Amino acid sequence: MNVNFLNYSDILKLIDVCENAYERAVIEVLYGSGLKVTSLCKLKWSDVDFNNDLITITKSNGHTFQVPFNFYEGVAINLIDTDYLYIFGLSKNRYPHRTYIINLVKILGYKAGFKFPIVPQMIRQAFASHLLEAGADPEAVRMLMGHDCISTTSTYIKPTLDDLKETIHNYSLRSFF
Repeated sequence: MNVNFLNYSDILKLIDVCENAYERAVIEVLYGSGLKVTSLCKLKWSDVDFNNDLITITKSNGHTFQVPFNFYEGVAINLIDTDYLYIFGLSKNRYPHRTYIINLVKILGYKAGFKFPIVPQMIRQAFASHLLEAGADPEAVRMLMGHDCISTTSTYIKPTLDDLKETIHNYSLRSFF
């Protein structure tokens, strides 16, 4: 396995080792929406529209964008029993520091049997890569990731050896003769 890429079964391993609703929601939201760790930390209950299955993300430059969330994320978020301002808050009006979430994900990774540290960015990369592998429109993935430029999103496109063979077979000038 490539250390920089988590496949779908790796994501499931991370979910399987979660011991409580908080841990599961962290993994489900990171993978299900592709959020950056800071966005996850600062996610407020008021940012989640359960009626329309949307999360409003505020970027560091102050601009906002919305991303849809899936059924699993919605259930995971709803299982967190808290009246805190922030969904992943550790106290009433305080969001967790990003290192708290990073360390939590690393611990879950080691519990899942990984021999290298798993960090939230790897889960974000898996989100984008898995969508693109499944045939999602790169422009849609760009928007979901909050990227300003499609070239940033294109770094998540990882052609397989079969993809390369198919390209040569279908598009090589020699294949037309």
